[in-house]
Amino acid sequence: MIVKRNKNDYDSYNIEITDENKILVIQQSGDDNTLYVRYKDYSRVSEMDFVIPESEEELYPLFESLYERIVTGNVMGWDVNNPVTQERMASETSTMWYKNTVKDGVITIMCDAYPISCPNILTISRVEGAIVLGFKKIENEQKEYKSKFSISINVRQSGSRIYDLAQPFKLLFRELQLINIPDIKEKKLGTND
Repeated sequence: MIVKRNKNDYDSYNIEITDENKILVIQQSGDDNTLYVRYKDYSRVSEMDFVIPESEEELYPLFESLYERIVTGNVMGWDVNNPVTQERMASETSTMWYKNTVKDGVITIMCDAYPISCPNILTISRVEGAIVLGFKKIENEQKEYKSKFSISINVRQSGSRIYDLAQPFKLLFRELQLINIPDIKEKKLGTND
């Protein structure tokens, strides 16, 4: 996998992860966290899995933490050694949004940047040796101004049905900023190149 980072207007970097012919971009602007996937050659896409394998020693732990924060209900990144954390996590996992989002260890996020009748959907699952991000575009006859060449997921803090998920994605974005990428802006992870 190759990771690039590009300076954005918010005093941070957009992160671009390339795996063979697939590209995952993660960006943040204020309270808006956006992930999108596309093919390198800009082919049309309606569904795509982006796999982060354990062998990616810098990336995998960050995506595994995202998965764990959501699955356990520790969406705010509370200190697990604090006695009230377990109480907060139990409260979070008893909410209706959580029960609709996490089922059988699979996280399903319906992007509310589009009408509920045709959202883009992100699933996050842990399989043997990998975290799998599954992107799917649901179309209706109006196409709702969706790109033919990418699938985007917005998770925002304000005005969102899924606002509780904003913090785990914000933490992921912050952690990705800390990956040591040389000034050449490109580094093949897992190698000494």
